[in-house]
Amino acid sequence: MELRSKWAKPSSGGPDDGLSQALSLVVGPVLFAFVGYLVDQRLGTGPLFLVGFGILGFLGAVVALYFRYQATVTRQEADKPWNRRQW
Repeated sequence: MELRSKWAKPSSGGPDDGLSQALSLVVGPVLFAFVGYLVDQRLGTGPLFLVGFGILGFLGAVVALYFRYQATVTRQEADKPWNRRQW
């Protein structure tokens, strides 16, 4: 007995995978902070750019995650009964 719809797609580990989302929340800010560290070393400043770029990288990752979530919800709810037009 088949419990899934014939149109249901199995999880393929794509961009909506939890691990890829967690990595994007970690890797982006770390890379931005590293670039900020290099800029700080080059200019001889304190950890000003390190902290600033780290925060900028984190905010960018959160915004990207939010829009990815919104797109997923919109795509999944497109064919729900409450979104169909009644004639």
